[in-house]
Amino acid sequence: MKKLILACTCVSCLFIGGCTYEYETEYIKEDIVTDRLDENMEIPSLEQELEIIGEEFTLICKYDTGSYDLSNWHVTDTKNITMMAVTNNLPEGYEVYIDHVHADISLKSTEPQINGIMQDSMDDTFHGYSQDGFYIDDTTEYYNIFAIEGYTEYFFKMWGYAIGNYGSVQGTSSRLTEGSLIQAGTYAEKLTVVYDISIKRPESDHLYTKSVISELLIPISSEIDTVVKEYGTGRIIEETEAAEEEEEDLGKNMRLTMAFFLIAVIVVAASYFVGRFISDYKK
Repeated sequence: MKKLILACTCVSCLFIGGCTYEYETEYIKEDIVTDRLDENMEIPSLEQELEIIGEEFTLICKYDTGSYDLSNWHVTDTKNITMMAVTNNLPEGYEVYIDHVHADISLKSTEPQINGIMQDSMDDTFHGYSQDGFYIDDTTEYYNIFAIEGYTEYFFKMWGYAIGNYGSVQGTSSRLTEGSLIQAGTYAEKLTVVYDISIKRPESDHLYTKSVISELLIPISSEIDTVVKEYGTGRIIEETEAAEEEEEDLGKNMRLTMAFFLIAVIVVAASYFVGRFISDYKK
């Protein structure tokens, strides 16, 4: 009898506690230092004034998402980032050219295996012969559009390393989907742009080059539209607004399951006691 009560108590505790267990793992705190696109604006944008080491003038960089709604920014979507650069307080007689631009967009995650995975990249170089690059000054701007692919071969490869034999993410699906990325602690994408700038001073016939780095975060949306499909046919049965609803339903179902199981344990224990009582009474 004591063994039955002990077993029922242990099993009940496991289910009430949600069958959880604890483990220690590495964790990266969310980046609150790097500039972020302002999602409260009609067209989400960001302006930065960047120092050029050893120079009296600075570089003004502006970014925006165009018509893409930042509240629905998803890693796996194909999307665009526009970028613009001009000088600020350029001394008279100076000539400034952007010789080359390199841009990377990567994941920001609290999981070490996922944080920093590059999704896509872009390079832009002046291909003409009439001048030494993209000419800029305080009023003449460099303008470009970074067309970001949702899925790239490199992105797939690095995701495979993160969840495969080279590393693992607890409780994360092996499929590269928006839901899997969020489940793996992804909260933003990081845009890193390096501008190689060629400068010519009034008293010189030669150009020299300085590099400027620009970094910003683009927060991703945690809401994912889902559907319920019929197994085998793939027919859509029900649409849901977001994955968050599914998680809430899952939590409710888990709690109901625990409650029913606890009731079943109590019924079994009560039946045992009643049976013993009847058996002892007949004797």
